[in-house]
Amino acid sequence: MIDDDGVSKNQNAQRIEADAGRRFRVARRAYPFDVAVVRDEKSITIVGAHDGYRRLPGRPVHRRRWTLTDGRLEVDDSIEGVFRNALARVHFHPVVRESTIGASGALRAGDDVALHWSSAAGVATIAPSLWHPEFGLDVPNLCLALPIEPAGTPATCRFVLEWARCTSSS
Repeated sequence: MIDDDGVSKNQNAQRIEADAGRRFRVARRAYPFDVAVVRDEKSITIVGAHDGYRRLPGRPVHRRRWTLTDGRLEVDDSIEGVFRNALARVHFHPVVRESTIGASGALRAGDDVALHWSSAAGVATIAPSLWHPEFGLDVPNLCLALPIEPAGTPATCRFVLEWARCTSSS
């Protein structure tokens, strides 16, 4: 059977199916390894690595360490292997809004929490992004991108986020 546009119903169905496949394609799977959680009386540290970039030249491996203490989160990224450029990204909840950017800056989470961040990785950028809390729902948010320079072996980037409740004079 032929539709008004000269395409058979079967061809049209195949075209729609192929378009849906492109739209919802899942990237190559990254496999985590060296994952650990360490707690002590003052902090919790989570470490892990993944091989999600193994298809790229140099087969880089990404490692991340999160250290959480009272009012402070340190995120250390490292990339082992050869690469040309890389960004460490931190996606914020939609209530967070931008105040300043550069090698350090300030963000606000609602009206009562101030977030201060710094990076030794050079000038960072904050860009609009999307949060997907459920299928088909796009909620605008912010993403902080920090450059990782391929100078060292491994190349590293550190990001520190500190927060405190704002007082009425802030």
